[in-house]
This record gives sequence, C-alpha cells and structure tokens, in this order.
Amino acid sequence: SSMAVPILMQGQTIGVISLKITRGDRRFTDGDVKVISIFAGNAAFAIENARVYEEIAASKAYIENIIKSMIDSVIIANPDGTIKSINTATENLLDYSEKQLAGLSADVIFPNAEDNPFKGEKLNELKAAGAIKNRELVYLTKNGTDVPVMFSGSALRDNTGAVIGIVGVAK
Repeated sequence: SSMAVPILMQGQTIGVISLKITRGDRRFTDGDVKVISIFAGNAAFAIENARVYEEIAASKAYIENIIKSMIDSVIIANPDGTIKSINTATENLLDYSEKQLAGLSADVIFPNAEDNPFKGEKLNELKAAGAIKNRELVYLTKNGTDVPVMFSGSALRDNTGAVIGIVGVAK
C-alpha cells in the first residue's frame, strides 16, 4: 500500500510526503491519511518559517553591511544610552573596537558628559524631537584625543512608537 500527501503552501504544492508499506498486507486507513495530512500541514508551516527566517537573516546582514561600510561614523545605542554597536569608520576614528565599546555608557567617547546625546537631557531632547541634526560635538578617542564632529541622531522606534534605540551619525 502507498500514500502520497501534498505539502501545500497557499494552494501551491511545495512538496510531497510519500509513504509505502512494504511488509505484510496492511493498508493505509483514513486515519493514517488524516495524521499524515496534519503532518504535511505542519511541514508546510515549518518550511515557510524557515524561508521567512532566511529572508530576515539576509535582510539583517545586508543592513548591517551597509552600516559597517558607511564612511561616516555610526553609533547605535540602546535606549538607556549604552553603546550597542559601532561601524568600522567609528572604530577607525576612535581607535576602539566594537567589542571594547559594546555595553559601555556613551560617556566614554564624550569628553563633556553634558554633550552626550545618548544620555540625560540631550537624550530626552532627541527622543522628544525624534531627531537632531548637525550638532557640533566632540568625540574622545581611546588615547584621549578630542575629535570635533558634526553629529546627527534619531530615535529608533518600534511599531508602537516606543524608543528601542538611538542611531547617531557623525562627520
């Protein structure tokens, strides 16, 4: 006895589950078909989830590559003002690796803590306005050198409007 059950996604066959009984004279029952049909539906769901996951992973890698390859300094901070990531231009400018800065307060790269746009009143101002543009600030390198920059930043928000991060770009 043989059975073939299609794996369907949005009405399209994306695969087939094929079973064959090779011993004895047992036949597939309607219950067997029902169980395999349910399994086929679950397989279709898993295949679609894997496809979507791969698509999201590819999109994420593409966006990360854009950020990493930008010639301007990019700093992404968490809502609490800690550094989440930086791009290669920032690593080169400040002589820090991303690993060295990730999780630290952005104060480490601002010689004047009151100017830190990722913290305190400046952060609240940025969140309220949604963005700040072309602010003259000073970054502090790992060896203590001041680097004047023109800084712009914007609040990253989720679909409910809550701030989930801050992105800063400096020239």
